[in-house]
Amino acid sequence: MSAQRKKHPFIRLSTLVAILGTLFLLGFFYSEWILPKIEPLRDMPLQVPLRIFSRDGKLIGEYGQERRSLIQRKSLPDLLIKALIATEDQRFYDHNGVDFWGLLRAAIEIIKTGQKTQGGGTITMQVARNFFLSPERSFTRKFNEILLAWKIEQKLTKDEILVLYFNKIYMGYRAYGISAAAQVYYGKTVAQLTLPEIAMLAGIPKAPSAINPLANPIEAKARRAHVLERMFHHGFIDEEQFQKALQTPLNASYHGIPIEMEAPYVAEMVRNELIKRYNPEELYTKGYRVITTIDGELQRYANQALRAGLLAYDRRHGFRKPEEFFEPLQKGESFPKEMALAFLGKKARVGNLYAALVSEVLEKEVTVLLANGKTLTVPWEGLSWAKRYVHVDAQDPPPQTASEIVSPGDKIYVYLDKNLGLQLASIPTVNGAFVVLSPSDGSLLALVGGFDYFENNYNRVVQAKRQPGSSFKPFIYSAALENGYTAASIINDAPLVFEEDNKIWRPENYTREFSGPIRLREALAKSRNLATIRLLQQVGISRVLPHIKPFGFSTEQLPHDLSLALGSGEVTPLELTRGFAVFANGGYRVDPILIQRVENAKGEVLEEIASIEGTSRGSQKGTRIISEENAYVMRSLLKDVITYGTAYRAKSLGRHDLSGKTGTTNDHADAWFVGFNSNLVACAWVGFDAPAPLGELETGGRVALPIWISFMKNALRGRSEHTPPQPSGIVVAKIDPQTGWLAKGGEQDAIFELFYKGSLPQQKNEEEPKSSKGSWFKIPEQLF
Repeated sequence: MSAQRKKHPFIRLSTLVAILGTLFLLGFFYSEWILPKIEPLRDMPLQVPLRIFSRDGKLIGEYGQERRSLIQRKSLPDLLIKALIATEDQRFYDHNGVDFWGLLRAAIEIIKTGQKTQGGGTITMQVARNFFLSPERSFTRKFNEILLAWKIEQKLTKDEILVLYFNKIYMGYRAYGISAAAQVYYGKTVAQLTLPEIAMLAGIPKAPSAINPLANPIEAKARRAHVLERMFHHGFIDEEQFQKALQTPLNASYHGIPIEMEAPYVAEMVRNELIKRYNPEELYTKGYRVITTIDGELQRYANQALRAGLLAYDRRHGFRKPEEFFEPLQKGESFPKEMALAFLGKKARVGNLYAALVSEVLEKEVTVLLANGKTLTVPWEGLSWAKRYVHVDAQDPPPQTASEIVSPGDKIYVYLDKNLGLQLASIPTVNGAFVVLSPSDGSLLALVGGFDYFENNYNRVVQAKRQPGSSFKPFIYSAALENGYTAASIINDAPLVFEEDNKIWRPENYTREFSGPIRLREALAKSRNLATIRLLQQVGISRVLPHIKPFGFSTEQLPHDLSLALGSGEVTPLELTRGFAVFANGGYRVDPILIQRVENAKGEVLEEIASIEGTSRGSQKGTRIISEENAYVMRSLLKDVITYGTAYRAKSLGRHDLSGKTGTTNDHADAWFVGFNSNLVACAWVGFDAPAPLGELETGGRVALPIWISFMKNALRGRSEHTPPQPSGIVVAKIDPQTGWLAKGGEQDAIFELFYKGSLPQQKNEEEPKSSKGSWFKIPEQLF
């Protein structure tokens, strides 16, 4: 019996060892073969949104459900780490992933109170939970969390664990990670955060949706105080820092995506293009970076120019009565500021206009409240322009007092003019587009699809199919040069009448005057409709359309009759800009490029040089579609449009390397100007989205050209002029400007003209009739 009793302790010990060994082996097997592997954590992709940048690195747009910017250990402030450790895991640097003493304290607290008042979970356990486990509360999940935390500590350093935590943790308001949280709540980088802000952010992970400073500022402030107290308790901050931070008022407010450059139409174009090329589920989560061809500085100039031009048009046609009113002010009641600010906040900004509420109207000035709470005064200089709009060609007489314009309670819009001060404005009912292209390779350098993307996301640069009017004429003249005509050829600018199926068409010049026999150069410079129709008639539509097609136009969508000469087809602003680029670059067609390259989250290049038509290009050189000589002569002809033609206002730029063409359509429904030099091609279009007259006096030269001038004034500042060299196939000769024939020696009024080699005209015949400027020509009996 005694021997058997002596064996019992040994048997019990052996049994315990066997059980523990079995449990260890089962745990090891479960940990190694059932639970997820830890090694991929170092490279585990986090959901990072798609980001789109200009060529100079400015953020244009961001798309994704989770706002996240990854941060490295070296960028984590020491105080931030201390705040986290003091609040979440005081023994972080001492345990191996699981704080058993903390778990024990939490268990005792649950037994004593029946409630979980203390944690027990470590930072490492939170990383395990966030990366590998579901949010359910169960013993199994907790067991898995402990094992995973232990595994993580075996494979990763403490610094690596901290980086994973700060990049993964949810912080409320779609902000994932500390970098996104710093931006969302404070509009700052992590390095710029103050101690009170660090304490606030360190306290959010406990309940991101419930105790963040925007959703619940009272609870958030209490949580911040707790974090500061723990930091002070552990000696991470001194008493002065503690007390000062404790008394600091909350300063959090919502900050949207930190867009550095305003180009939302561009961002949406890029996003739509990428959806065609990449898996949409990965596009918004894998951290793709898209570098566009957009130039940040030129984009800013384009935004300013288009908005200024549209506002100028709107002012010319009068002030439209405000459509929204704040009733308490209209009734003469007290001024409830909070309600007023909420009223304004529904549409606080449109383009460069800011919503304002009229609070007081004096004789010659108006006091307004802005959505940011500021009160400003609009002086008479900002009001006196506001003649009441009657219709597109009529306004009431100028106002004499401010009360004739607005009343208390009116919601109006204002903007700041650097020369004139605060100005009253309306959101323009007219709209427009502006696009800038590099003629050398097709890179889109700036693109504005309308006055304000968030008011109307219709991208007029690529979606608005409109009649180009006279801005299409250069392509007719280019075809004529290839079919035996020269810049000195004479064409008759005289009345025309066409009759077909009992319908009569009597085209006219804009001025309703006739020049008679006129050289092609002068006909294009002065945009003579009748001369251009005759030119198209003589060259032949069957020759002109094949010449035009390579410029990038769909001839199936262009008219196959003489109205083609007046730009009666439909094109987008981008298509017209691409066509003019051929004249600017010496004869090459270039396809528009918007995407310079696409990178993955590691910075590896996935794609380079992508056109907006869905193809990647390795070469930037376009296809030659017209001769160098043709492009050179056309550039010279279009230069005279500025020198003495319909775009003479552009001479204010004081340059000699600019060419372009105005365009105005029937009923003045569309106004265009496309102009260029060797480095830039820019197109401005203005019109109503539902085609309607702009006004009797509103032409391309009056509406669109000033937008182009405003842009070019900034874009070309400090840039030297560049005129391409004369091609070897071009010769210069003196001609008689009246007949277009070669001038005789010593002729006083002779002028120089460009010709293809071998196409010089004959010397003038004394019997040839001279052009009679402004005279009346009898309608020929035989028109065609």
